[in-house]
Amino acid sequence: METAEGVRMISNEDIGAMKLHAIHQSGDRYKDFVDMYFMLEREPLKFYLQAYQRKYDKDPYWASIGLNTYDKISTFEGIDMLKEKEQNWKIIQKRLELAVKNPLYKFKSESQDLPINPNKKRGFRR
Repeated sequence: METAEGVRMISNEDIGAMKLHAIHQSGDRYKDFVDMYFMLEREPLKFYLQAYQRKYDKDPYWASIGLNTYDKISTFEGIDMLKEKEQNWKIIQKRLELAVKNPLYKFKSESQDLPINPNKKRGFRR
């Protein structure tokens, strides 16, 4: 649990551990895989695997194997993403596979690659 500006929030470490646990337990929610895709922009997989081991006292190996097991996903629909954050399943799958192969690798945010339009005006129009 973290506190930011007086508001108690669950930490990314705990969220990552819970996502790995959910994927390991059932692996049927596309949303959990998408969430891990984006969480890997914050920290490498090893960070979340260590959090998983501390939180659940389970072998993180099986949680990492779950990231590459997609046959239980019930549907690939129903996830609304911000326009510039949209990704297709093949890209998500590739990142998860790379993370399992190299758990220390920290992925770059896809949104950082978006070009900035220098002609775009800032602020409100009057």
